[in-house]
Amino acid sequence: MRGRFILYMLIILIMLTGCDNSLSYSENDENMISEYIANKLLKYNDESYDGWYFVNDDTNDINENDDEFSELEVEDNSENSFDPTEKDPVINDEQDLKNKDLLSLDTFKINKNLIIKYKGCKSYDIYPEKDETYFSLKPRDDHKLLVLDFTIKNESSKKIKLNLTKTNYKYKLFINGEMKLKPLLTLLENDLQYLNMDISANKSAEVILIFEVKSNIEADDMILEVKNEKDEILYMLEK
Repeated sequence: MRGRFILYMLIILIMLTGCDNSLSYSENDENMISEYIANKLLKYNDESYDGWYFVNDDTNDINENDDEFSELEVEDNSENSFDPTEKDPVINDEQDLKNKDLLSLDTFKINKNLIIKYKGCKSYDIYPEKDETYFSLKPRDDHKLLVLDFTIKNESSKKIKLNLTKTNYKYKLFINGEMKLKPLLTLLENDLQYLNMDISANKSAEVILIFEVKSNIEADDMILEVKNEKDEILYMLEK
């Protein structure tokens, strides 16, 4: 349809300019007719809008390396979540270690009757290693799982129902004073982040925190940050 319309306009233009010498047009009339035909033609052009061109005066070359074309980095604001499709949840933050007192983890008490002790750490390619649960964790390629082992002891004479799912405890691990990692979100029942269990009088429970680190990382020095709404404490962990 557009081709037929253009053909009609060209025929009319030829007729007006050369075929009918009996009609005479002033220069102003010819300009008005030409503008009318041009606008009708532009109406059927894909690059026009309402019969008029949008003119872009910016003819500078676009450099795809400019900042406005750089890939955006998306920041994860969730304190206790981990997406394995994202980059390592690592933040270079040596300043966090300065001007803070380091304590022994034996001083970490949830309340006056519950005390947490650090037992040690170990690297795994899969955790748990044995098929003891319906859920297990595997790290990404070129990574390993660093599991921190703890015990929680009930030092009272009564059974305590411990539920950390409703508390605001957050944990971060400094490794070699250069990086800070968030623990992985797991579905394991003994995950310290979301612990919900009964501990009998004078009994202990084994609990863990799991971090994903690169395979070539040697955790020579580790500091665990424990934080809630009131306190922020750093604990030195022995390898």
